[in-house]
Amino acid sequence: MRRLWLILALAGCAAAAPERRPQVGEAILYRDTLTVEMRDGTLCVAPRPPSGAWEGRLIGCPYTWPVVVRPQGQGPRSLLAPAAPGAPAAVGLQTPDGPLAFTLRATSS
Repeated sequence: MRRLWLILALAGCAAAAPERRPQVGEAILYRDTLTVEMRDGTLCVAPRPPSGAWEGRLIGCPYTWPVVVRPQGQGPRSLLAPAAPGAPAAVGLQTPDGPLAFTLRATSS
């Protein structure tokens, strides 16, 4: 009986913990970069080319996801919020779990 408990205890220790997927915490669109902070504290950026809409990849972090940015009259710094289904997106991220879309967050004056 004692061996059975020992085997069960060791089997429980050997079981692999499920892999946790990174989740986006906050995204900010600046004039020169898109900055994405993950909920695990990792900070990723996508540098912006000199003009208009652009595509690229996150860099500076382990999550090198593709990015599509369609700026919509942004100022020097625009906070982003998750886009409602069907709403036009200012930023799109292609994550391992599927696409994420963001719109410019409404600001109060």
